[in-house]
Amino acid sequence: MLRIALCDDLQDQLEIMKTAVQTYYQNKASNIEIYAYNNAMNFVDAVEERKDFDSKKIIFRLVGGGIQVEEVNHLLFVESNGHVQQVHTYDGSMLETRQSLSALLQTFESIVPGQFVSPGKGYIVNQSAIHIVKSEYIEVKGHKIPLAKRKYRQFQEDYFKFIFQKDA
Repeated sequence: MLRIALCDDLQDQLEIMKTAVQTYYQNKASNIEIYAYNNAMNFVDAVEERKDFDSKKIIFRLVGGGIQVEEVNHLLFVESNGHVQQVHTYDGSMLETRQSLSALLQTFESIVPGQFVSPGKGYIVNQSAIHIVKSEYIEVKGHKIPLAKRKYRQFQEDYFKFIFQKDA
């Protein structure tokens, strides 16, 4: 049984995604259960309660229409540009979504707890993708992401805990 959770604050978009998933799996041999949430907090609560969702993928509602599915571990970082979030991936591509930065961070936290963090205003970073941590910035695949000076020490400690916990 494959369990799929969908979350979007717009009910019509949620129904479109649900229909797309049902259509995709219609002729597949897999049995699926789809859980639809129109509120990030309900989604987070459900994930914490169930702890048995199989997919580590996220569906982004794209600026200009459409959706895009990405593996969570394929994401490098998210950069806020006004009301649009630019999601950068390992293959160098970028997608744009209007989901808020805080809603994205909550969604990441529910799927992969502790893996995504905010080093400062306007960014979310995948800790698995970090190459360098300096007092002024974090480097992720050649991108220098500003690190708030007041967050440096705590960020560094949390990063080491994440890395060494992951390898344990």
